[in-house]
Amino acid sequence: MLHGKNAGIWEWRFRDLTTKIQQRLLGVFAKGQPKTAIFLLGCNHKQKVYQPVNCLDTAKKRANSIKSGDMFNERKVRTDI
Repeated sequence: MLHGKNAGIWEWRFRDLTTKIQQRLLGVFAKGQPKTAIFLLGCNHKQKVYQPVNCLDTAKKRANSIKSGDMFNERKVRTDI
């Protein structure tokens, strides 16, 4: 979970084994549904540099749009796999 102005945004971290670059999926949890993840965007991270540079600002804007009801594109995930 991120802090400060990006509070409420979480990172799912993993490393690309071919490039060794740390990848991130930024997201939030659905209000009232802590087991429902909403992915906002993907980016990469090396040392203190995020690429694209403005990805945290974009994630926060998208999270705010979802909270206000302006944007939502739900995808059902199969649970019988």
